[in-house]
Amino acid sequence: MDTHSSRPWPLPDSPVADFPTVPQRVSWPRSSKSSRDSEGAQYRDEFRRLYDSTSEDVYRSPIPMPEIEIEIATPGPTHSSSHVEEAPVSEEQSVSQESKPPEQATEMRIPPDPNLVEWEGVYDPDHPGNWPSWKKTVNITIILMMCVTHAFATTALIPAIGRIQEEFGSNDVYLSALVVSAYVLGFTAGPLLVVPLAEDFGRVVMYHFYNILFISFTCWCAKTKNMGMLALARFLAGCGGAVTQCLAARSISDLVQGGVGRLLIIFVALAFYLTPAISPFVGSRIYFNWGWPWIFWVTAMMGGFCTLIGVALSETHEPILLRRKASIRIQRTHNLRLYTSYDLGEHPGQIVSTRFKRSFLQPLRILLSPSFFLTSFIPAAGYAILYMVYITLPQAFLSVYIWPSKNLGLAYFGVAVGIIIAIATGAATSEKHATLRARKNDSRAENRLVSLLCLWPFTGLGLCLYGYFLHQKMHWAGPVVSLGFVGAGVMFAIQLNGFYLIDAFPTRFISATNASILLQSLLGGALPLFSYKLYDYAGPPDIFYLLGGIALFLTIVLGVFFSLRRGERQA
Repeated sequence: MDTHSSRPWPLPDSPVADFPTVPQRVSWPRSSKSSRDSEGAQYRDEFRRLYDSTSEDVYRSPIPMPEIEIEIATPGPTHSSSHVEEAPVSEEQSVSQESKPPEQATEMRIPPDPNLVEWEGVYDPDHPGNWPSWKKTVNITIILMMCVTHAFATTALIPAIGRIQEEFGSNDVYLSALVVSAYVLGFTAGPLLVVPLAEDFGRVVMYHFYNILFISFTCWCAKTKNMGMLALARFLAGCGGAVTQCLAARSISDLVQGGVGRLLIIFVALAFYLTPAISPFVGSRIYFNWGWPWIFWVTAMMGGFCTLIGVALSETHEPILLRRKASIRIQRTHNLRLYTSYDLGEHPGQIVSTRFKRSFLQPLRILLSPSFFLTSFIPAAGYAILYMVYITLPQAFLSVYIWPSKNLGLAYFGVAVGIIIAIATGAATSEKHATLRARKNDSRAENRLVSLLCLWPFTGLGLCLYGYFLHQKMHWAGPVVSLGFVGAGVMFAIQLNGFYLIDAFPTRFISATNASILLQSLLGGALPLFSYKLYDYAGPPDIFYLLGGIALFLTIVLGVFFSLRRGERQA
């Protein structure tokens, strides 16, 4: 009987290299069934098996692989059926071996695959986390400026919608709402196109390409001659603006970790959700002084400036950097077997890579998960309700309060204040409750839903108060403050759902986040189409009572889901 047939590969020569009759316990997974003609092929096959059995969203650590330890249990003396020449053992070695307990494991080390390209130590200067501070600051500043620019375009046009309708001679209320919501609908291109393409071409290329796309179609918006063309141009501009929504937080996470990284992620959230509450004020001033086309010209200028300074951006995506590193080594050494751990499972010559298909399909699969859909539907619905409030605010506010058009944007500041409060307190509230439950040995992801259950009702309360104050024609501060409750409730839902997804999908949270963005963009772009029609049909306060009732009903649905999930875990 061949004593070596059960081994994954030949072990190094050692005094204990052959144990033909003793059961062996090897702490390394089985290799491929086929024999390999080189050491590099053995490692590549083993990494491919590990890669396929692991989630596609979990990347390996940037730290190089340590030497692999193989433990072989030796419970007793062995007798080999094959002849093995034993090395001479000194008296001291003999005594030390006899003093060892029989159950003690013998360790042997196998060096890492020489063909595997990884970071050269924790302090590798090529790793984005080890870049100089000035280089990190430049990249983070440019990315944040892009976030503000792309978010500014979402609602800056709202104060001028009435004037655009008159100029184009359109009475279609659906088309008027589509001009606003089409930009948000374009954000669906982020999870479906931007993220998969970034896996193959890198994030910097995506920033440049989609930013140019954003500028081009924003300029087209300023030159359109009818509402349909304007809606189409807005949709395509939204596709370009989707790049920062999907990649900005990841790029910053590549550069900075820890508390500073979390603080910068908060700034990204402020850019995405706070800017749309401020841009109507700026847009109303531009429209009042220069006309509505200049809203788009100013936005395009902002995008052009970001494109110019974007030349200083550096690639931060680890797989792209390691592949470039492997390519340089191949040119120097002519070793075509060099590879990275991110290349496993790929086949050269594929038109659509495995990475693209995986990144494209994974968010769509997660959308069908009940544990995802029922919780992520609430922030997505809140996002849509918030844009319905944005769209109808000029009509609702100016019908009660006599304000100049240039000051209309001030009415949105209540939402802005609510968003700031939610971002400042939401994370601390959720973490405190999760910590208290963890002390009681309860670390379920559903614990994040408790904070969501308590804070989401602010949305329904704010909508009901908003409708009541408008109906009673009370002081303008009443509706503005009530909109602050709406903004806070929606932002609480978006933020706390993000924490829940991290705990509920620990190995697929990137795809879960992409699916959440996709759902928000779909509802945020589709439901506001009925804003003007609902307002004309119901009018204040009924339309806002209806929206508030829907928000409160979703609280009940979330409570039922939480109870069911808790019962399943306890069972």
